[in-house]
Amino acid sequence: MFRKYTDKNILDGIRQQDDKALKYVYDCYFPMVKNHVLRNSGDHSDAGEVMQESIIVLYKQALTGELNLSTDLKGYFFGIVRMVWSSTLRQKQKFSELNTDVAEESPAGEEGDTAMLEKIIARAMNLMKDDCREVLLMFSAGKSYAEIARVLGLKSAEYARRKKYLCKDALMELIKKDREYRDHFE
Repeated sequence: MFRKYTDKNILDGIRQQDDKALKYVYDCYFPMVKNHVLRNSGDHSDAGEVMQESIIVLYKQALTGELNLSTDLKGYFFGIVRMVWSSTLRQKQKFSELNTDVAEESPAGEEGDTAMLEKIIARAMNLMKDDCREVLLMFSAGKSYAEIARVLGLKSAEYARRKKYLCKDALMELIKKDREYRDHFE
């Protein structure tokens, strides 16, 4: 059975990467995480990923001193979980928007078409200039235009937004020139 850990014991264990403390956190907090993710458009694998990422966030905050407990650890951890899941949903939505834009320009097909289209998109992405590829990858990963501009050294968030649209158009042109795309979708 579990021995009862205090919040301080758990944080000390997490800082020291103590397996028993990490297992305790997982066993005690995972049902809460799974319940939240499942109630908010997620599945079991999403819940596992959110749990792992949330523990990493807690670990980093505990190590750097950014951790400021104004409530019990379970409530604080749930706040991290909500933040991580919200961020994950935003990233999925942006990636879905990018894929939807590509799919809308190709005829609707069967499920096998999706895998083929993903392969064609990957091939086209590899042909793109590095800066365009980076903009599209950062956008699909949920990065804001301001963050994209900062990381890539662009002059403004508005310029990053414009660059994303230009790069997406360039991606569409590469996709349309792809022989497999032309043979199968045109």
